[in-house]
Order: sequence, then C-alpha cells, then structure tokens
Amino acid sequence: MGSQQLFADRISFSYSETALLRDVSFTLHLGQKAALVGPNGSGKTSLLRILAGALEATGQVQTSSSFAFVQQHSQNSGVSGGEARLAALREAFNSPTTLLLLDEPTNDLDEAARTWFLHSLMQFSGAALIVSHDPSVLNAVDAIYEIKHGTLIKHPPGFESFVDRVATEETSLQEQISNITSALKARERKARAVIERQEKRASRGERHGRKANLPQILRGMKKRQAQNTLARLKTVQTDRTAGEREELILARQRLRDANDFIWDGSFTRPPASKRVCEVRDFVLLTETETSLRSSPRPVSFVLSGPMRVHLRGANGSGKSTLMRTLSGDGDARRRCSGDFFLGVRHSLMDQQLAQFQSSETLWSWMQPRLEQDVGSTRSILGRLGFTQDEQQRPVNQLSGGEKMRIELCLCLHRNHSPQLLLLDEPTNHLDLQSRRILGNFLSQFEGALIVSSHDIHFLNSLHFDFVVDLSSGQ
Repeated sequence: MGSQQLFADRISFSYSETALLRDVSFTLHLGQKAALVGPNGSGKTSLLRILAGALEATGQVQTSSSFAFVQQHSQNSGVSGGEARLAALREAFNSPTTLLLLDEPTNDLDEAARTWFLHSLMQFSGAALIVSHDPSVLNAVDAIYEIKHGTLIKHPPGFESFVDRVATEETSLQEQISNITSALKARERKARAVIERQEKRASRGERHGRKANLPQILRGMKKRQAQNTLARLKTVQTDRTAGEREELILARQRLRDANDFIWDGSFTRPPASKRVCEVRDFVLLTETETSLRSSPRPVSFVLSGPMRVHLRGANGSGKSTLMRTLSGDGDARRRCSGDFFLGVRHSLMDQQLAQFQSSETLWSWMQPRLEQDVGSTRSILGRLGFTQDEQQRPVNQLSGGEKMRIELCLCLHRNHSPQLLLLDEPTNHLDLQSRRILGNFLSQFEGALIVSSHDIHFLNSLHFDFVVDLSSGQ
C-alpha cells in the first residue's frame, strides 16, 4: 500500500433497521494520526471494528498488513482496568506494526501512563486512528473525524477549537428548532382558522337550505360538496405542515444527545455536622489476600456534611477497591484491610459497567431498577436522550457512553435520593456533550462526593475540599 496505511471506501453499516454508517470514506497515510469523535452510540466503535475486520459491513477496507487493534475494554485478570489498558497499549506500540486502531486508549490511565501514551503516540512513525474524547488526545492528532448522522466530517485538530465549533453548531441548531417551532405553530393556528371558517360556512349553508325549503336531494348534494371541500382543506393544511414537522423531528434528533440529568435533589444535602463517611487504615491486599502490598502507609479520612473529596492514586493503588468497599461490595472488602463507615444514603457509579449484560429491552430493564411505572420510566429515558424506538434496544447492545449515562441515571433517580455519590472514573466513555452535562450537574449537586478520576479537565470543573492520595497514603 506504499505510504497508505488505511483505506476505507463507502463503508455502510446498519444496526437492526437503523443505518449507523452511510458511505464513510477516508484514508490514512504513514505518520498521520487522527481522532474519531461523535455522540455516544453514533458508530465510532463499530467503525473501528469494521476496519479491524471484527465486524462485517458493506464497502471496501484495505489496511496495512500489520496493524494493532486495542479495544475499549482490555482484559487482564488480577490487575486494575488502568493496568490492563496500559499493558495492551505497550504491547501494541512494541509490535512491528505501522497502523494502530485504538478505542478510548486513555480511559482508566493515571497521569504517568497518560504521559507515556502521548509520548509514544508522538514518537510512533506509523498511522493511528483513535476513538477518543480526551482533550489531550484531540490536541495531539493531525485531524479530527466526527461521525455525525452516519457520515464522516473532517475537522482540523485542537480540542478547544473543536468544542467551540460544536457549541456554535448547537446554538445554530437550537435557533433553527425555535424558528421551525414558531413557524409551525403559526401555520397550525392559521390552518385551524381556515377550517373553522369553512365549517361555519357549511353550517350556515345547511341552515339556509332548510329555511329555503330546498329539496332533500339538493341539500344532501350541497352538504357533500361542503364536506369534500373541508376534507380537501384539511389535507392541504396537513401537507403544508408535514414538511416542517419532519424538519423539526430531524433537528431535535440532532440535538437530543443527553439533554440533562433531572431528578428531585431536595433531600441530597446532609447536615454540615453529619458524619457522612469514615475510612480508617485502608490498605490494599495482594492477590493472595494474605499479606499487604508494598503500599505506603494506611489511609484514613473523614467526610462531614456535603464535603467533596478527590480520591487520587496510580493505577492499581486501590481506588476502585475502596469505592466498592464503601458501597458494600463483599468481594472488594476481602481485597483490603481497614474499618469503614457510611452514615447516609449513597450510590456508586461503577466504571466496569458490569450490570449491562441483559438482552432485555432498555425500558423494561430500567423500570424495576428505577421503581417507577412504565410512563415515568419512559419519560426519564426520554430526558436522557433515548427516543421511543431506542428504548426498545437490548441493554447489552448499548454503547459504552450510553451505559455510563444510564449508570448515572440509576444513581440519581431511585426513590431515595443519595446524599453521597461515589464516582469511579465517571467520564470514561462519555462524549463531549455528556461530559459537559455531567460536570454541570455535579457542580450543582448539594450532597457529598468522592470522585476517582484521571480526567484533568473534568476535575478542574469541580471544587474539592481535600485530596486523598492512595499512592502516598495521604
């Protein structure tokens, strides 16, 4: 293939009866690095799997004879998610490949591992296509490809400039929706007025016919003529509004990504003097669970009232284990030593997304977990951006970002609003819009927070009362 490492021509792929990708074409040459972005569920991972030969689609794909494909969920038993991801990335960079296909490579990576990855990417002489919404990755590539409504749009590199363009497009789309809605309402008011005038005219004609003692057959003919005229008027008005309605539906679909996380937060703020959480002498055990890791010293801390804590540490330092232990997970509790206390209602947002294995439809799977009736469940899913048709999709076929949004929804929409949220890498898999909404939501959340994250931009959007570092024991 010469310098050409990846060639995709008119790639199309449908999920069920929905077209996910439509005639996608692009080329990557030796030395080129590109990021692949788009709303959750838009087809990014599907396209990467098609290019890697792991998923069948129409169109033509040619790749370098040697390529490395690092998938979104790297598996390596006995180590943390970040350690497994780092091992898979090291293997890919050390292989004799000239093409890298990487799906969310920086998810779970600590600061040192992210620095290593970005350095390795810049030093890599081959081509790379990277599914990522990580600002540091978007600033390191040569181009950004955005999947939008099944097609591919090429943007210049740079996180801030891309976000600005997206914000401008969203503002324009909101104005378009407002204008269409106003025009549609005006047209419908005019149509109702025209139809009402015709109905009154027909009624007056019928009364006039009776008063004039016109023959029954003639009155019947005039009535049918009036009815036919009214039917034609209704058809004309329906046809005139149908196009605007379709345009409005399409515009709303383009803007529907994760509208908001809405729930009753009136009982989430614990009293300032309330002991919310206490951890005494936490230490992560080895895999044999019989001795201590060579960690620093035991970690202890106390949360009172609506305090916010950033739980920091290198991959494998025990952040997820501590989170899961606090949530009551017995398996996690056996992997550590220490004493733990929780004094308020709480919810864990799990980065492993382990519960999404069911083939049940989304709305029916969600209903008992939300403890709501069918209508309320569907309404909540609608506010999260899922259309009626999408609520019929099997849970195990949701994208990573869609699962993450549902995970947060389950944390927040249960009948007993949590006063403490345990957030373990909450921005993993989230697209840019969802990350912004999550950050905005958490900035207004009145309860206590314990957050584990390596996402610097996300962390900078929040205010923390203190930091607990598991790597140093402080």
